[in-house]
Amino acid sequence: MLKVGVGRRVITPPMGYMLQGYTPARPALSVYDDVHITAFAFETEGVRSILFSAEVCNIKVEVIKMIKEPLEKATGVPAGNMIISCTHTHSSAHMCWEFEQNTEYHYVEKTFIPMTIEAAKEALGNMRQAEMGVGTTW
Repeated sequence: MLKVGVGRRVITPPMGYMLQGYTPARPALSVYDDVHITAFAFETEGVRSILFSAEVCNIKVEVIKMIKEPLEKATGVPAGNMIISCTHTHSSAHMCWEFEQNTEYHYVEKTFIPMTIEAAKEALGNMRQAEMGVGTTW
């Protein structure tokens, strides 16, 4: 039996936080649409895994490692059973290094990690039996 659950949280950076992918650096000045972290939880034969879709440009490997430890602790899902994927938007928080302007607000610790944990817990908490299939065509 396969179980699947979904959770989602807003991860929009605060105004003034540097956005990723702009030269010269560009701060967030307004919000047109919020950005999100979506967690998809799966369980089969007692093994759980989580796939995350993060609406950010990209994330440094060191940051991924920093994120997975508290996720594993909060959810009980082994870090090796998690995948964090980025959508590659340039309208989200800079996740690859800290700009001097961002030192007073550490987005990863104050927003990204807590919201990722909440989305994961929601996904795990609402898992339901699901069917999955594969189709092919010419």
